[in-house]
Amino acid sequence: NKLDHGEALTLLNSGVRRFAMEEVKSLIDELEGLPLALELVKHFLNLRPEMSIKELLEEMKALGQMEALEIFTEKYADQLPTGHSKQVAATFRMGWDLASEFERQVLQAISLLAPAPVPRRVLRKILLAASESKLRDPLDEALSRLNIKLSLLELDGETDPRMHRLISAFVRSLLAENDPMQKKVITAIR
Repeated sequence: NKLDHGEALTLLNSGVRRFAMEEVKSLIDELEGLPLALELVKHFLNLRPEMSIKELLEEMKALGQMEALEIFTEKYADQLPTGHSKQVAATFRMGWDLASEFERQVLQAISLLAPAPVPRRVLRKILLAASESKLRDPLDEALSRLNIKLSLLELDGETDPRMHRLISAFVRSLLAENDPMQKKVITAIR
């Protein structure tokens, strides 16, 4: 589960350095409260006391979030307290590998529209996923599994799916340059 601002600040301040909320709020927002990413960043910031949050965010933007997190992972010598893999991409890959082919298509479609929530009606158009029965709706079942079992997306207050921007970057990295999903998304949005 993602951390709220207060919980994220507590995590970032559990190391040697201490930060004020106004100093780290943009970092927390950039990482969308993802505990694994925050833990890796906290450790990196403790190793690099001369680096400001602003400088870190600029570097993350220049490199791309996934590449920056890979660098943070390389510097994280310890085992994570949770026992999880410290490789962010490996964590996402485990969920991806467990997803069905249709669930992967759902993730791809959402990743191309992230970070905004994607209305289910739009996903139905993109994936041509009409259903005769609400009890056996493949899209609803896929979204439920991706949310609850695999933790690869979350549902907003309207139960529309949205994807963490790091997961979105991971999923987009798996798309081929001219993947047909891109055309399907463009056609559905038009």
